[in-house]
Amino acid sequence: MKIIESFINQDINKLSSKKIDLCLSLFTYIDWDCHVRFSTIERLASEIGTTVKYVKEMMNELKRDGVLSCHPNNPDLVRFELASDNLEWERGDRYCKPFFFFDSPEFKRLKVNAKRIILKAALQLSIQSSSQNTTVVMEKEAFFSRKQYHLHKLPLDNERFSLSIREINAKLSGIVDVQVHKSVETKKEFVVFNFVPEILNQFYTIERERSLLEDTFTCYGVVKNLSPETYQGILATAKGFINSLVKESELLLLKKYSIQVTSYSKAEEELLKQKRTVRYLARSIYDEAVRYLASSLNSFELELNTPDAISAYFRGILHNISLEKMTENAKEIDRYHSFAMSFNSLPDYKEGKSKYEYLKKLGLEGFNIIDQDTIFYATKRYQFIFDLLIGVCHKWFESKITQTLVNFSGYDMFDLPGQRKASISKEDARRKLTDLRNKEINKLEEIEKEVKEEKHPYQFHEVTLNLLEAYKKTIEFSYAHIYKKVS
Repeated sequence: MKIIESFINQDINKLSSKKIDLCLSLFTYIDWDCHVRFSTIERLASEIGTTVKYVKEMMNELKRDGVLSCHPNNPDLVRFELASDNLEWERGDRYCKPFFFFDSPEFKRLKVNAKRIILKAALQLSIQSSSQNTTVVMEKEAFFSRKQYHLHKLPLDNERFSLSIREINAKLSGIVDVQVHKSVETKKEFVVFNFVPEILNQFYTIERERSLLEDTFTCYGVVKNLSPETYQGILATAKGFINSLVKESELLLLKKYSIQVTSYSKAEEELLKQKRTVRYLARSIYDEAVRYLASSLNSFELELNTPDAISAYFRGILHNISLEKMTENAKEIDRYHSFAMSFNSLPDYKEGKSKYEYLKKLGLEGFNIIDQDTIFYATKRYQFIFDLLIGVCHKWFESKITQTLVNFSGYDMFDLPGQRKASISKEDARRKLTDLRNKEINKLEEIEKEVKEEKHPYQFHEVTLNLLEAYKKTIEFSYAHIYKKVS
């Protein structure tokens, strides 16, 4: 959980004291997708020291202001727009640590200007280069602005600033001491914040996703006492998978629009438009995989005794579910094509019923015109997700067989001096490669069998089976290419 720099330098200038408390509390409840996952609104009200009614009023106001937004398919799932994607932090990004004292009654009793001042100091404490230094020095000018909210500075004058400093020293005396000094040479005034040394270790570190994962395992009756390393491994595996989906989607869209447009702006717009679609897909795959893992952890037949073993098993689950989702989207493409052929061949009325009544049978209400454009736009989204998942699945398979090749004795991947020694023989490498290939092909054949056995009077599966067959050929080619190198 990270409090982003823009929230402290910009957004809090538009928030009241109690709304600042609410937002700081929401930061502790956001998941990877910036959705707020608090247990009850009563608990949230208790944490910020106010009534349930007032919390509801503030949240409604924040929704109107665009700070909070509801999921299009789930109104109870609220997204915190002032938070930043927890999976996209890069080296050099600046954020404020969620210090414990933000939850203290003393901090909550501060007036709005005092909170803004101390939060700016806490941000500087978090980002300064020395990890042991608890002193923050800032120019006094950084807290002032001639125009309200101008240049991200706080709307203060000298009198209000002095009152706020005295308030901080009075109410947070056990946490920080604030003094104002004037330089003899430059005549500039500086604000010096001396935090107590122990402040450096007093902040929240456990992600909300960790708590959600533990809750799921508890609901499924997992009896194993899982170590922190196990949870860390599962979450790291999930992060890697979700990031691979996001990266693959960006490559797909950029490749597509590099041909159709000369300006990057349209591609960038499409990237932002599709980003949440990809994250919703990633979340659905992750949630399903966690439930499957939870039901498997109590099995005595599986040797899941180490964090690495559990993480590897979980990555395999993510891959298999991705293959299933890939097939579901192929079938949606088939469904629209099958519907178009069936629908357009029907007379306008048959046995007193309009042909559009057939739409309901296929779950395609709302279409009044069935033409090439309709089919194109209806299948565009499903084709994109299919291409996305097939790219991620194929890269995962290639990474597995490539790693086997790297481990094979006698093969020096980069021909570099000091390359680590191989760990498996030729026979073991070939056996491993064949096993990986067979597992992937068997899974695809199992999916193909299920598709062929589905019966629906208005739907065929020619497109789905062709797409799956094309993917099988890709797998076979990758396998054969690597297998030849093991000689």
